[in-house]
Amino acid sequence: MASLGSSLTVIVVAFALLNIGVGAIATVSNDVILSAAPANKAGAASAISETAYEVGVVLGTTVLGGLVTAYYRGTLHLPDFLSPMQMQLASETLAGAHAISATLAHDQASEVMGNAIQAFVGGTQLMAWATFSLAVLAIVIARRTLKGQETAPV
Repeated sequence: MASLGSSLTVIVVAFALLNIGVGAIATVSNDVILSAAPANKAGAASAISETAYEVGVVLGTTVLGGLVTAYYRGTLHLPDFLSPMQMQLASETLAGAHAISATLAHDQASEVMGNAIQAFVGGTQLMAWATFSLAVLAIVIARRTLKGQETAPV
């Protein structure tokens, strides 16, 4: 967002909303897990919940980041005027394409960066839709598995 011209205010608000959502999800999921565990197993339930969260973050970053990278590399069209070494560097990451474009003439740099940004944005959009789909799937699974379960009054 920062490299595409978003203001600092937009970035701060977006991250604040993201963190509010993550905080709400973590609180509710921990509450559900701990309330379902017997009192003498609350420590183990809490440890399992925290471990599952950490594993989920790592796997989510790896899988979704890999999806963005695969899309970027698969759809990036680089011009023929680049050397094989420049093509390799530009096809690895958006930062690589930016580094290569800094060494090129303005019109060539614009072409390389335009193609790289288009491929990266496409990968990010694909990742966003995949994440949305996984969230909807998680909601459906939670509604089906938790439906009809009553919690004991405290």
